[in-house]
Amino acid sequence: MGRSERRADPHLGGHSDDVVSVAFSPDGKHLLSGSHDKTVKLWDAASGQMIRAFGLHPESADWVMFVAFSSDGKR
Repeated sequence: MGRSERRADPHLGGHSDDVVSVAFSPDGKHLLSGSHDKTVKLWDAASGQMIRAFGLHPESADWVMFVAFSSDGKR
């Protein structure tokens, strides 16, 4: 497969299913990822290391559709 034919890998290490949403913190130091595996993960953007994982409440949605940081980056 040539370079122009490559597809992005829909997985981000640490997720067990497709990643469907990502967001950078306002300062660019962190990344959030949301997945079909019903988790949201917080990452250090520079190192790629996962900082924390959050699971959905069992009675909530089937998967994470969107992730976002607050404008001040604290939430």
